[in-house]
Amino acid sequence: MGNTGENDLYKRKLGQKSEIILLNNPFALKAGDDLTVQVLYDGQPDPGRLITAFNRNETGLVSETKVHTGADGMARIRLTGKGFWLIRLVHLAPSPDPDVDWESYWPCYSFAID
Repeated sequence: MGNTGENDLYKRKLGQKSEIILLNNPFALKAGDDLTVQVLYDGQPDPGRLITAFNRNETGLVSETKVHTGADGMARIRLTGKGFWLIRLVHLAPSPDPDVDWESYWPCYSFAID
């Protein structure tokens, strides 16, 4: 994604099976702001998906916030503090392959808030 916030990679749909699209530039946000995301599965909104946001602050303390996507696959995550952020989810689905029980997808984004 880079480190200057001068590009739009954060909001690009990459066509992955499961993906998180950031709808705000994380480099433009500060502690206390909301980050809006949309989760897609097979290119469609993924409702009811659990998203976990981890924050490691300047002292090294890690906290987590959990939110679920709405019917439109969207969710808002309050960025409660400065530091390193990891936004992730796990999508576990039955496999269409008869030789495989499950498929799992683990999309994530990481960035820092100064």
